[in-house]
Amino acid sequence: MSSQRRALARLASAVGATALVGATLVGGAGVAQAAPLMACQWIDSEYTQTYDCTDPAEGIEYVDVDECWSMPPSSRAYVSTKVTGSPWKKTRDLPVKSSRSAQCSEDFPYRTRIRVPADLLSENAVTRLRLTLPATEGELDDGTPYAYRKTTVKYGVCLMPEDATDWCPRR
Repeated sequence: MSSQRRALARLASAVGATALVGATLVGGAGVAQAAPLMACQWIDSEYTQTYDCTDPAEGIEYVDVDECWSMPPSSRAYVSTKVTGSPWKKTRDLPVKSSRSAQCSEDFPYRTRIRVPADLLSENAVTRLRLTLPATEGELDDGTPYAYRKTTVKYGVCLMPEDATDWCPRR
């Protein structure tokens, strides 16, 4: 295993059920829909291991893409979006919020949250996100120094009808 991969493994939460804390759905004046929808999300490189959907909801205002980390995420973290056939574009409308979180495990106590508004989502279509954490170094609360290289994680988010018989497409 390369040193960069080891550092990334220490930084990012364990792949699997803990990789995505999950989507948060808020009812209200969200996406107009004929039937309840589920918000589904995944990490691109770990599609089958991280694919997760919420319970169906009548109205969706936004979807939160949360991830837990072992080290504090860079304050310069940003999100890019991609439309099929075009390059990644930095998106200022999707700020990254970082904090310590009780929702994360003790080994990965720092959380990033990307709040995706419903108007960026459509039924059966994938919204592509890329979280970029620039190289960072610092000190943990206990004085332990940390450092990691630039890290990027790509996500897919989509809305599916509650009676869908298949997963959202990967791309």
